[in-house]
Amino acid sequence: MPTAPSARLCAAFIGIALTACSTPPVGHKDLLEFLDAGDVSREQVISGLGRAHETFESGRVLTYRIGENASGYFIVPLPKGWEDLEICAPWSGVNYDLVLVFDGEGLLVRKNLVAIRATEPSKHEKN
Repeated sequence: MPTAPSARLCAAFIGIALTACSTPPVGHKDLLEFLDAGDVSREQVISGLGRAHETFESGRVLTYRIGENASGYFIVPLPKGWEDLEICAPWSGVNYDLVLVFDGEGLLVRKNLVAIRATEPSKHEKN
């Protein structure tokens, strides 16, 4: 059985960990500006935005989940454990889905920032 000081230390650690998890992400108003710079390669996109959330058509189409707050855009991280699953991750905290299409040479030819509409839970979903 833990002693009172170790129980307090454990509770403090859990409180710090929970606070760290709830820290809002820092957005950047210029996060996506490099996509308009002309010839942008797939490698430049991955270097600038990180690993894509989804990849389609043998890597020709990449998608990123984007959030937005007062300081700008940010990449919404996938919940822990979802990275390699073959199912769709939750969309909570996502404002946009960034869809990037590359040509056969790996250069960006099309981008679309698709707004994700927040919906009310249906009466069949649990709150």
